Amino acid sequence: LSDGDLKNAKTLSYTDEIVMKVKMQKSSSVYLKGYVGSVYSNNSWNSLPGTTYGGDFTGLFEWLGKNNFYPQSQISSLCGVSPELGKSNISVDNIALESKYIYTPYETVSMGDLSPKNVKYEKDAEINSSGLLGTRSYSFSMYSPLSADYGIADLNKWVKDNIDDNANYAEYEKNEIAYRAFVYKNYTDVPAGTKKILEKYFTKGTIDSLKNKYYQSVVDFLRRCYLQKFTYSTEIEKLPAGSDFIANFLKTGSGYDVHFATLSVMLLRSAGIPARYVEGYYLPHSYVDIYAKTPNTVLDVKDSFAHAWAEIYVDGVGWVPVELTPGYFNPSKDPSKSIGKDEKIVKKDKNFYNDKEKALSNDSA
Repeated sequence: LSDGDLKNAKTLSYTDEIVMKVKMQKSSSVYLKGYVGSVYSNNSWNSLPGTTYGGDFTGLFEWLGKNNFYPQSQISSLCGVSPELGKSNISVDNIALESKYIYTPYETVSMGDLSPKNVKYEKDAEINSSGLLGTRSYSFSMYSPLSADYGIADLNKWVKDNIDDNANYAEYEKNEIAYRAFVYKNYTDVPAGTKKILEKYFTKGTIDSLKNKYYQSVVDFLRRCYLQKFTYSTEIEKLPAGSDFIANFLKTGSGYDVHFATLSVMLLRSAGIPARYVEGYYLPHSYVDIYAKTPNTVLDVKDSFAHAWAEIYVDGVGWVPVELTPGYFNPSKDPSKSIGKDEKIVKKDKNFYNDKEKALSNDSA
């Protein structure tokens, strides 16, 4: 994994070396999140600059921490509102990877070995080791994923049907709305040069047509586009000197997960959907489901499980992984079953955004 440096992306090769061992009380297909890329510049993904966390947002993350709200584990906080949702235990042994990162699923509970006393919650990005030598082994609890495919799941409906009237959700939502303001301020930017590249490649009006759409609609559009116009390949030529990574990918039409994830984040942001680039490891259903009926299974994670993906922010919910690399998702046979109506993002004031107001595409409001 490149930690977001795409300049030297090249043909992939694997050794089948076991890099992690993951013991799961209840086997689930999960994304083990590591590096988070927030700012795209010079063919690389980088962290937000420190000044971003000042100004109107000075003290925001300290306040959220005191309220036990961590963007790295929003899904688990959401699940914790509903007492009937059970947790299971999971442990990770990092055998061959950099020990800086604490690789964890999105459904991780911030307790035990992963409490803020034991690891570093880097603002709203990664979870890192607090020790100078890093951390090789850690155990924690997690909830089962809310969906096998977060990209097309109606998560807002799940909230409405399961926890919307729960008093504890009101407390969660108070923290989430405060953080949401930071998200929309910092994770919807598309560099001017990239905008021109996208507008040149896609048919006139295509980018604008994605705006004010439900995230499910945009994800479905991108998946269909990629299946029709692009080819997944681990064999690529090194980026020519002076070339732009996204422009080169659009020109060749061939690449792997880092290519699709990077392009997807830019297109999702163009649609007004907050998005980030993430690297880590993915435990696919094809592997994990074999052990579905076997508790406390130890899963061998090989280097070939390394993966990059996009994550999006769903209002009222939090950060969730979205799979847009061909071969890693199942094409939707009936997208209308999981896609809502068009929506508008309505800015409330400079610091807070209200929930996306649902409206038909022909609504003039």
